[in-house]
Amino acid sequence: MVSIDEKPDDGRAFEELLSGNEISITDGEEVRQMFLSMTPEERHIVGLHVVCGYTSKEIGRILGVRESTIRSKEYRAFLKLRKEWLD
Repeated sequence: MVSIDEKPDDGRAFEELLSGNEISITDGEEVRQMFLSMTPEERHIVGLHVVCGYTSKEIGRILGVRESTIRSKEYRAFLKLRKEWLD
């Protein structure tokens, strides 16, 4: 499990930030609204990671950005989603 206070840097999936909180099909609209509240850049990165299954390295190549930058942006985006979900 990843603490919300620490940035995973050992290859663990960022989805771990959301683990432990089951999302049911009835939560779909809330999840959609949370996704739409993200910046376009955050939606793009999260979409490439979660929906398309790309790694941070691959996303970096696609967007022409360093992998470390993508990892930081992924972390912040998932942290933002987790905080919104728990509120």
